[in-house]
Amino acid sequence: MWTPPDRYALPTEGEKIACRRAIRVLESLLDTSGASRPQTPQNIRQLRQQLDERRAWLAPVRRLPHEVLSLVFFAASEEDWRATRTLGLVCRVWRECLLATTRVWALIPIHSSHPVDTVSLLLSRNTRSPLHVKLLGQPQVDRIRLLAQVNTRIECLTLSRTNFGFLDQPLSNMRKLTITGDGTCGDQLGRLFDKANFPSLRSIRVNFQFDLIQWASSVCTTNFPPLQEFAFSSYMPHLWVNVVESCASSLISLSARVGTSVSHNGVAQHPRKVIHFPNLLHLHIEAWSSGPAETSWPIDAVTPRLVSYDHGSRDGLSPIHGDMRTVRFLHASYSVNFTYFPNITNIHIDSGLLKQLLNVIEDMHDSCPNLTRICYHPPQPEAALPKLKPKFDHLNRVYGRNIAVVAEPFQKTMHLPGSVEDIVQLGAVQ
Repeated sequence: MWTPPDRYALPTEGEKIACRRAIRVLESLLDTSGASRPQTPQNIRQLRQQLDERRAWLAPVRRLPHEVLSLVFFAASEEDWRATRTLGLVCRVWRECLLATTRVWALIPIHSSHPVDTVSLLLSRNTRSPLHVKLLGQPQVDRIRLLAQVNTRIECLTLSRTNFGFLDQPLSNMRKLTITGDGTCGDQLGRLFDKANFPSLRSIRVNFQFDLIQWASSVCTTNFPPLQEFAFSSYMPHLWVNVVESCASSLISLSARVGTSVSHNGVAQHPRKVIHFPNLLHLHIEAWSSGPAETSWPIDAVTPRLVSYDHGSRDGLSPIHGDMRTVRFLHASYSVNFTYFPNITNIHIDSGLLKQLLNVIEDMHDSCPNLTRICYHPPQPEAALPKLKPKFDHLNRVYGRNIAVVAEPFQKTMHLPGSVEDIVQLGAVQ
């Protein structure tokens, strides 16, 4: 029986022909209906193993270059750090490629449930690349001690509030910081907004609720790092106004999930403050309150370069931000008055808003004249489009529009044009 001369090498054209011939012979031997003599169970197992080996040797995936495999491995490790262990067991070629892809080993998840040996192994397989570290769960001295040895290589850091003390380390090259968990940070949070402590910091995401009253009254606003991205969540958004104003000149993306208590007559307890954002490209406001949604947002933003707006208010059709003339990308999770966006080109919406948007264009066919693409998130693949697609096609023919309607799973929209990731990258290039 013909066997590959080198099972780890890619087959030549002649070897492909010989291998396919061997596969046909094995298939005929396993075809019991036409066999001259019955095969024993042991022979059948051996024949099936040989057949599987030869089919695998010709598999198209073996022709993927290491550059492509590296991208696949990195994407898999971003989803689940344990993927590296599984992928490394597939074959020798994949293991060699995996070990050579240092970016895969740059993703360091540290939880109280992870063995110290696992953390040490990940760090040993990447001695040069910048690190992306997740420090979650209860503080673990032995794991933090390992990280302290590579603190200057940490570029992105996600940590829980319980591990806030790790920020006492000299993290001179940290560019992105995400903090999760509920609780009170007190004056500790003020260290983040001092350029002397974190000179390379460009992105802060605070994904929790906490008490800022003491810190907000004494925050230093003269030495802020030049943040490009800032995201926060608070029931007391007025306490963040000074912070937002201090980094407004460099911000490319601002995201706020805010709520507030409102006085009995429906008037916000704190007046709005006018803040200029000369470089802001992306704005996301998600507001909730016991009164009108606009009372939750304490800022009147001046945004001459805004191109992407994420509408997250459940309480009204009017966008909380006022000037939408420059916006080209709209993300809407809730109902919104689309006529506020005269220059919109791309809209990303939930499938439930498709009919509302269709009605707007039918009633005012000259609205959103530059709109060329509608991306919706179906509750299940192709759920909402079949009923509405003929209407959009009719609208395109009658009014000379050219609007494409595309279904995208919600997870993929994070990297579509106009998303935070896209806008931050655009701002970094410009």
